Amino acid sequence: MEFKALVLEFMPNGNLDEWLYSKNKPLNLFQRLNILTDVALAMEYLHHDYVTQIVQCDLMPNNVLLDEDMTAHVTDFGIAKMLGMLYHYGNPIIKNNSDPAQDTQCLYLNL
Repeated sequence: MEFKALVLEFMPNGNLDEWLYSKNKPLNLFQRLNILTDVALAMEYLHHDYVTQIVQCDLMPNNVLLDEDMTAHVTDFGIAKMLGMLYHYGNPIIKNNSDPAQDTQCLYLNL
């Protein structure tokens, strides 16, 4: 069996979920807008600019990691599907549409 591993850069500020719902780690408006922009640019890249277009089916705050500069990094973008592993989650919009548009993913952040 061939060994496969995905190695990611360490993200010392954890995930966005920890920051949005914590009273100990408040995000100011400038930080929130920067994170929103980072995520939007990442999604645009995955949908339109990457060689194999990817629809993110599980975008949520705990899948957005924050580095030491509070730059957002989108994770869990279907890597299991790309590696040929079984992936159980599917966006309800995609499940009910045999020809899904790539723009069906919505992002909800508490700003």
